[in-house]
Amino acid sequence: MSKLHIIGIDHGNGQIKTKQAVFPSGVICHGETDPGQDNILEFDGQYYSLAVSHDDYLRDKTQNERYYILTLFALAIEMQASPRQTNPVMLAVGLPPGHLNKRTSIKFSDYLKQRNPIVFKYKGIQY
Repeated sequence: MSKLHIIGIDHGNGQIKTKQAVFPSGVICHGETDPGQDNILEFDGQYYSLAVSHDDYLRDKTQNERYYILTLFALAIEMQASPRQTNPVMLAVGLPPGHLNKRTSIKFSDYLKQRNPIVFKYKGIQY
């Protein structure tokens, strides 16, 4: 059995935090048009970039795709830091303390598991 590559992601209200990066909890959707920038994430036929500041506060982080897209950014950044990593990935995710309860944790876990497999591109590299 291959060893798991565990990636920790803290889904904060203002920032997303990983081992390699800290960035605002905000995304910009460019629609179906590639804006031609460097740090673009392509997912489901849409193009995204990180915002320079966080978006509005969401008590329920599953109410739209923002935190799903932010998770993909975090995954790509972490996987680029270990380019030769071929082991299966396991997410270790965190929510702000005020969001932690069993119901919310299960809902957020289900939200992150909604697609299988997950295929996306970041900086032109497919994951």
